[in-house]
Amino acid sequence: MITFLIVTALVIAFVVGSALAMRPSPRLRRLAELRQRAVVEGLRVQLRPGEREVDYSLGWRVIDAGRAPGIRLAATRGEGGLWQLEPGGVAGDEDLVAAMGLLPSEVCRIAAGSQGVVACWNEHGTVLAVQQIAVAMRAIREALARRA
Repeated sequence: MITFLIVTALVIAFVVGSALAMRPSPRLRRLAELRQRAVVEGLRVQLRPGEREVDYSLGWRVIDAGRAPGIRLAATRGEGGLWQLEPGGVAGDEDLVAAMGLLPSEVCRIAAGSQGVVACWNEHGTVLAVQQIAVAMRAIREALARRA
């Protein structure tokens, strides 16, 4: 009888331990919440293998798709939080500069090309930061489409 109780206790402990080990960590639950919000906002999330940043992208609207191949933007956040643009930047385009200013400070790069607008983010924020990124990316997309 004692052996039966010990074996039963061990089996129960194994089952409970396995179930607890399968639960996602708080960090993974937070990332899932951020990425789910991004999808709700119309963004696509793409993981970058081996890197800490994740790409959040917003595609072109159908009416802008014809002009999209000619649209280019590449900027990296430098020291002091200022955007450093690659040649052919946004000098004199107040709408685009203002839209880039809407991005949270955790966004390290922004780019635009034939596929749409992409923000590289370290995901050290909240759902509110995802909403800010979505708003900023829509504004950037609009400003770039007007320039094309």
